[in-house]
Amino acid sequence: MSKKTIFDVLAKQHDEKRQKKKIKNVGFEKIRIATLRYELGSCSKIIHNKRKHYTIRELGFNKLHELCNKGEKRWKEYFNNGGKVYIKIRSTNESMCDRILFDKKVVKYIGDNIPLPLKVKPIKNINTKGGKFGKVKGFDYYLRGEKLFPKQRKTLLSRSEDYIAKIVHEQSDSRGGIDKVDLINLNFLDPGLTDLEIIEDWNNFFDNYGFRFPEFEDKWMREFARTRRSKDKDDIEKDEFNNPELASIKSKISSILNKKIPNIKF
Repeated sequence: MSKKTIFDVLAKQHDEKRQKKKIKNVGFEKIRIATLRYELGSCSKIIHNKRKHYTIRELGFNKLHELCNKGEKRWKEYFNNGGKVYIKIRSTNESMCDRILFDKKVVKYIGDNIPLPLKVKPIKNINTKGGKFGKVKGFDYYLRGEKLFPKQRKTLLSRSEDYIAKIVHEQSDSRGGIDKVDLINLNFLDPGLTDLEIIEDWNNFFDNYGFRFPEFEDKWMREFARTRRSKDKDDIEKDEFNNPELASIKSKISSILNKKIPNIKF
């Protein structure tokens, strides 16, 4: 008679522990693998977590009884090593292939030739810098999906009124009336619009007037100063081409500035 190993003892302990669990799920009496039949009959009901569980269908089986093709030994090894089986909660209208859940490590025990579903590439985190749907300039809010957090939306709507009103009053006073105001870029944000539409209107205002506010000045300069300097340089070169006299004056000034001043000894 062969001696028992530590693995035999552990297997016996697991079997004894399983025997203590109460059978509470009916309908699995015809499963011919005793270990699997017992675990299905005594398992708990949980919410399906796709990151942690596979359904029978996702494992490539179309019928519950096809699980028996993997044999008693494999299922014993799976359950003895901490593997679990569950029934999806609130799923009585679904087939058993979609209701039974296994831990994802079940693949290690029941074989490698399982046609598992293709991994879906996760969507880039859109609530971070450089997110898919852009940001609210100045405030540095980033959209999650196509929406802002409610608190961010409320802040943007309330604070934008003060900024836009300031520019409207300045232009009205300096240009001689409210009818002379830049109505194209100075629209108060409409709470009835979607978050994307509100952000589009605000970003347009920021692009045109963001430099007028101390709290936005640095952010505006980082975004536009380089392109504005490039544009100004192009405008100067264009003026020189159209006005030879201006080019001549610039050339004389440059020659004077580059001329070395002689050292005069006293």
